[in-house]
Amino acid sequence: RLTNDHWQALIALHRTLLHEHHDFFLASRHLLASPALRRLASKYSMPARMWKHGIHSFLKLLRRRMPESLDYMLAFLYLAYR
Repeated sequence: RLTNDHWQALIALHRTLLHEHHDFFLASRHLLASPALRRLASKYSMPARMWKHGIHSFLKLLRRRMPESLDYMLAFLYLAYR
């Protein structure tokens, strides 16, 4: 059983991961980005990786821990899809 502090830490880590992926994707699409940087998001499948590692894996954990994780799942869903 995870404590509230553990859940909050996991959500914070995944929030950071999502923000880092998002920032990278925005930088790779910037008008002033070099051609090499523009190719990186596609080369490394960044949108798919963000889904797999930043969202889906954590949702699976939250789902397995239901019903104790319901409030944390709702908070994470709000964060991930806003």
